[in-house]
Formats: sequence, C-alpha cells, structure tokens
Amino acid sequence: MACPWFLPQRPLPAAATAGPSARAPLGELWSGLCCASETPIDAAHGACNSGYARSRCPRFPADSPDDAIRFHVANEDGDLIRLKYIYERRCWPAEHGTLEYSCARKVVISAMGSDLLRRQAAAFASSWVRKTQER
Repeated sequence: MACPWFLPQRPLPAAATAGPSARAPLGELWSGLCCASETPIDAAHGACNSGYARSRCPRFPADSPDDAIRFHVANEDGDLIRLKYIYERRCWPAEHGTLEYSCARKVVISAMGSDLLRRQAAAFASSWVRKTQER
C-alpha cells in the first residue's frame, strides 16, 4: 500500500533498493514527490512507498481520510489491464473501484479518481508489465 499523497515518478534501480522489491506496494520502489501540501517536494521518506505514514511522517495531513492505497490486477485483456484499487483507513477497506490501464499508451485511461490515484495505478501497472515480461 502506497501513501495516498505519493506521486511516483521513476522506479528506483534495483541496486539502489538493496535487492529485489517483490513486496513493494507499487510493484517496485519508486522515487517521486510528496503532494501532502500545496507545494510538492521530493519524497525521501520510506513511508511514501509503503503507506501508513500517519504517525511516521511529519508531512502527512492529520485530517487525511485515507492511510494507504492498495492495487491488484483484476484481469488482462489484450492491451488493457483492469486494476482494482482500495483506499484503506485504519487498516480497513474504505473506498474502492476499478481502473483500466493501456499498455500501449502507458497510461490509466479511466477518467475516475484523482490524478494521484491514476498516477499510482499507472506506476503499479507499469511495474506489473515489466515483471511479467521478465518471466
């Protein structure tokens, strides 16, 4: 589960992450921006990739309704990957839905959800595609 305020930008090289990141919530560890305030800054906190930062990150908004976002591949159909997402609050599922990712365009094509949600979903899906192509 990634922090709901994390904007992933680039996957971190495996060497920089001290080994494989098979259990990383977005499929791999990412560098990116913290968007918890109006002015995004580099996300250097380890909780950005792992979520549940409410008590571990001084930038995490006290009034944030969500603690983390979880993604899952529901199915693949040609160019499309259908992703399920779940916002979590206090370790319980809260809001959820489905997004579609176009492998050819490398973007989430669903119009629903926030930009942060779509960008995290795209990061997760691109990691999924890279890992499944390695098999």
